[in-house]
Amino acid sequence: VKTYIDNFTADKAAYPSDRFRCIIPLGGSSGNGAGDYYIKIASKTGDDQFDGKTYKLYANTGTTGWQGLVDSTETEPNGGGDCSQINNDIILGRNYVATVETKGTCNTDEFHLNLKASDFDATGDTLFIYLSNQDGQYSDHRIYGIWSTSTNSDIAGQLVYQTYTDFTMPSGQGAMNFESFNPNSSNVNTTHLAGDWDWPWFFYDYDQTQTSTQTVLTDWTKWLWNSVNIRGLRMDAVKHFPPSFVGGLLNDLHTSGIDPGLVVGEFYDGNPSLLKGWTDNVMNTMNAGAKAAIDVKIFDFALRQSLKDASDSYGYDVRNVFNSGIVDGASGSGFNVVTFVNNHDFRDLHQPVENDPMLAYAYILTNNKVGLPTVFYPDYYGVAVPNAPTEVLKPKIDELMALHKDYIYQATSVDYLSRFSTPYASNYLSANAQANTTLLYQISGGVGGKEVIVCINYSGDTLKVDHEINSTNGTTFGDYLGYSKYPIATVNAGNQIYIELPPRSYSVWIEDYVPLPLTLLDFSARESNGAALLNWATNQEVEVDGFEIERSFDGSHFEPIGFVEAKNEENADYTFIDQLNNKSNTKVYYRLKMKDLDGRFTYSKIQSVNLDFADTWKIRQNPIATNLLIDFQLAQKEKVHFLLTSITGQEMYSFDKQLAGGHELVELGVGDLPKGIYQIQITTKNKQTVSLLVK
Repeated sequence: VKTYIDNFTADKAAYPSDRFRCIIPLGGSSGNGAGDYYIKIASKTGDDQFDGKTYKLYANTGTTGWQGLVDSTETEPNGGGDCSQINNDIILGRNYVATVETKGTCNTDEFHLNLKASDFDATGDTLFIYLSNQDGQYSDHRIYGIWSTSTNSDIAGQLVYQTYTDFTMPSGQGAMNFESFNPNSSNVNTTHLAGDWDWPWFFYDYDQTQTSTQTVLTDWTKWLWNSVNIRGLRMDAVKHFPPSFVGGLLNDLHTSGIDPGLVVGEFYDGNPSLLKGWTDNVMNTMNAGAKAAIDVKIFDFALRQSLKDASDSYGYDVRNVFNSGIVDGASGSGFNVVTFVNNHDFRDLHQPVENDPMLAYAYILTNNKVGLPTVFYPDYYGVAVPNAPTEVLKPKIDELMALHKDYIYQATSVDYLSRFSTPYASNYLSANAQANTTLLYQISGGVGGKEVIVCINYSGDTLKVDHEINSTNGTTFGDYLGYSKYPIATVNAGNQIYIELPPRSYSVWIEDYVPLPLTLLDFSARESNGAALLNWATNQEVEVDGFEIERSFDGSHFEPIGFVEAKNEENADYTFIDQLNNKSNTKVYYRLKMKDLDGRFTYSKIQSVNLDFADTWKIRQNPIATNLLIDFQLAQKEKVHFLLTSITGQEMYSFDKQLAGGHELVELGVGDLPKGIYQIQITTKNKQTVSLLVK
């Protein structure tokens, strides 16, 4: 860093001044003692681009630090002796705001520090000097002189530059120093600290071209595999380091018998060609064995942007989705793509998909051609995210995942029926629901052996359309999800089917699929006196066997708990009560398995019930002295596990205690523990918490 700053030229990026400090030895054998120090600061190049940039000068020793004073500001002119001007007095432990000048006659800031014997340890100490720019507006200012009256000489040659890059770990693993980062001894004369690869976007920037850096990161990855059982790699911000590093890493892993099942890079860019280029470049550096064993994938930000525009941008022609993304926009392979709708980075205003994100999920969960779909946890479970809608999409996503598994998995082709310049005839019958608001496509060759039709209506109007498809006259398609008006669509003599979909909705039709001979009008579940009350209504029941009620405590794994025979009437209402007997779960999920007399069945949407039987506990006093008191409120008799550890993970206590249920005060003796910070983990059958304790 010192060499880069001392030899800086204006065609490079200035090294960030908030990421280093300068030090001068004091006392001991250094020869630097009490006296006056004149610190001279100026732009290295004098280039106009740095004129007017502000910085803060701050100095302290190991003995004298922050004084708690408000910032002071330099007084111009303060060029000092080099400019026949006065200087500015400073003291230890206070910030001084100054400005870089390149257009004046002097352009130097000189600061006078009077160092007293009481300010430092005479047996050995250090003077620390910081020169931090403000608000990321970096400049090439540096200390070019320090006149010391204690030695009667310029001691700037003693300046040592320090960065926070000494990673000497107690474990002895993962050790790094400044040579693993930019700039280093190998590239200090060639790097410009510019662009995605060299600029320190993340405070300090790895130089992955260094063998030592590669070794440490590869060893770390192997440790994650062997000791933590990590089986996939999600690599963040891959645009900021060479693809060859990833290829080399995967080669090394493969040679060691490690083939991650999923390797995906996050390259935050909307250009599909750039995204595809990254996977191409990684694979070009992989050997044949590694390439055959490991599929390298990348998140498709380009497709995601088009899906967001389809949902959120009024007037956007949704057919652009068919031409977007790595596969359809850059001729990439779906085997190298991961599709998504929302993620952790999209949390600022207008960044998440704000309107009907389920429409986007319907696309990526049915179109296997465009890549491997992923589901964002908050979307699935309805976790609140800033500036995003909070909706539990799990039931609808589960429906599509089941459909994908049974009918779409391994599909060999997708035909975009409503694409631009489509050869398929159509007749849109709604005023506002037209081709520009409709995604209609046909999937062939899936595991179910049936043709699949998907339609997504982005319009605020009901979609009514006769549309030609790639099937023959008389073929029938059943609405698998039941979201359209008519359960059966039959191909006519013009090879068209009629689709009628509500506004902002979707559905999927399966060839030869026959929906059950009933219509589920309503299904609801609510808590009633500690039980779950289920109600549903149907019409047009014909040869229906009945309804198997299934229950789940996690929303994924369902078990049958009862059966209600069908009435086989034109209109029928049903009720089922689940006496939960004080189950301690706070949420219970239900669905109906609707069966006909031929053994065919389909599932209802999932409904949930919130209960009031949650186990709770609270630490009564923290910090603690001799006894730890915990108030428990348990739904039932239960064995509770207690694990007390130090903040570094050392086990102090581990034991089980049987509690009777209801309210109970538990007292744990901790008088023999030394003062410090601890963690207590409390575990019941359905809940676990970890809390910090101070003694």
